[in-house]
Amino acid sequence: MDAATLNNFIGKPFKDGARGPDAFDCWGLTMAVMLHFGYRLPDYSIAAFDAAKIHDEIDNQRSAWQELAIPEPGCVVVMRFGCHGHINHVATYIGDGMMLHTREKTGSVIERVNSPVFQALIQGYFLPPEKYRS
Repeated sequence: MDAATLNNFIGKPFKDGARGPDAFDCWGLTMAVMLHFGYRLPDYSIAAFDAAKIHDEIDNQRSAWQELAIPEPGCVVVMRFGCHGHINHVATYIGDGMMLHTREKTGSVIERVNSPVFQALIQGYFLPPEKYRS
């Protein structure tokens, strides 16, 4: 993903349910970024803070997605935020050890997947099924 495209996403505020272009929640940002990697992901109308529903939806869909041992550009990074044990956050791996994601506290930012904080949170890297290929 080139720098000009990334600049369209960086610094956008977090907003629950937002699908862009002026604000995003984590799934909205992932949907928008994954379009640049050739995937049209389905939309889910789940509140960004409803951890149990997010976890259930990700868990239900996980078997259809290809899990990767090593991330590659255009894969979805699945994370577990908080102490409740639910998978409840996603990002997009953009290459060179970096991911793009958004949170309420930060808005849309690029972070290193191998930072100690994220190593503890990341639960896996997944490629969408071919049926989502645009």
